[in-house]
Amino acid sequence: MTGSRTSKNSGTEKVADRIANDIADRILLGAIPPQVHLPPVRRLAEQYGVNVSTIQRVIVRLESLGLIDVRQGSGATVRDVQSAGGLDLLAMMISAYSADPERAGEILADYLEVRSILLIHFLKSLLARREYLEIDPIESAVKELDEIVEADPDDLRALARSDGRVTRAVFDQADQGAAIGILNLLERMVLGNEALLQAFYGSPDLTQALWHLVLDAFDASNSTEQMLPAIEDEIEIRDEAIVRTFMRRLKSEKDEGRSPRA
Repeated sequence: MTGSRTSKNSGTEKVADRIANDIADRILLGAIPPQVHLPPVRRLAEQYGVNVSTIQRVIVRLESLGLIDVRQGSGATVRDVQSAGGLDLLAMMISAYSADPERAGEILADYLEVRSILLIHFLKSLLARREYLEIDPIESAVKELDEIVEADPDDLRALARSDGRVTRAVFDQADQGAAIGILNLLERMVLGNEALLQAFYGSPDLTQALWHLVLDAFDASNSTEQMLPAIEDEIEIRDEAIVRTFMRRLKSEKDEGRSPRA
């Protein structure tokens, strides 16, 4: 009896997720503009052919994502995603625009720019006091990345997790928990989207080159003034390659008539 109930609940959750994704896509794409009221719960239930409790789950999901405001007596109102949306919507935005590779690429490029600004800022801070840093954790993380690339460069998920460990090792030195949270979000997003996973780690040599350059910068015998511009250039090369590969993958899937949604 318990197993049957669990299976039923799981099926209901999947249906709720599917409906929430559909409505979220329409909001993110502008098909349902800000300040518009969603139809009443009962009408949505009729439209999607489900019961009211399933739609109530959908409303809770959309509200938790910051896509709608729910007020007693007023129903659910769509929010302005540009002003109210958070980083947790990034994966959904990229997925929603998967049929528009140019727009999806722009969204990804914007996020990568934020990531690069954070990384460069913290590297500058660390290099200003590199004689006091504990380099061993960073070196160990980079060594693990090298070993994964050498053993199985096609294991993109292992590469993604290893790259995340290197990044966290660097940010740990800067004592930046908030920044690590942003990077954790990116890692989950990449792991949940095959097109992104291929774009980020299909050419692991780009990731390796960046982190080895960072290790070289931590070497006191190298000039910070020379190393920082080189790191900035390497980050730009990597990020541009990621966006190009991602857009190319989306265009290919679009031409083949496949849905890129993970």
